[in-house]
Amino acid sequence: MWGFFLLDKHMFIQNPKNLIQKLQDYINHKEEKNTSISASNIGWRIDHSLKVFNTVSENFLKSNPKMYAYEFNKWRMLCFALSYFQRVKAKAPRQVNPPKIITTKELQFKLALSHTDIIKRAHGNPAFKHFIFDNPNKIRTTRFMQIHTTPHLKIIQDILK
Repeated sequence: MWGFFLLDKHMFIQNPKNLIQKLQDYINHKEEKNTSISASNIGWRIDHSLKVFNTVSENFLKSNPKMYAYEFNKWRMLCFALSYFQRVKAKAPRQVNPPKIITTKELQFKLALSHTDIIKRAHGNPAFKHFIFDNPNKIRTTRFMQIHTTPHLKIIQDILK
């Protein structure tokens, strides 16, 4: 299953910690914006990515491994096989929407980094309910975070070009 680590033809990332560190690399550009690329500035992308990462991690860590049951999901299978979420103007769920003003102090890098270590050490098959991907297990949860964060990093790079 070569697609597990291939996020696009130019970028190989095996560890979610690398994604968080890449987001952290762009913190000095958080106010930059290019409306031809995105209505949101770089700070929005960073904050949103961290909130998704932390929300998914917290749901994962609170989950009951005994409740895990594999469910076939065509959207998960397609997105995971292609390592891709299409760039669309989607509305993010309220709990992962950044505030209007994003300060560096509010960005939750340390929490996200600690979650990567906790998830890595998790035993069994903890799972959480995702509104599109159903019940992803530990491997699919990590994969989801990679596939979700990578397009935001690409958009950040496009804004800075």
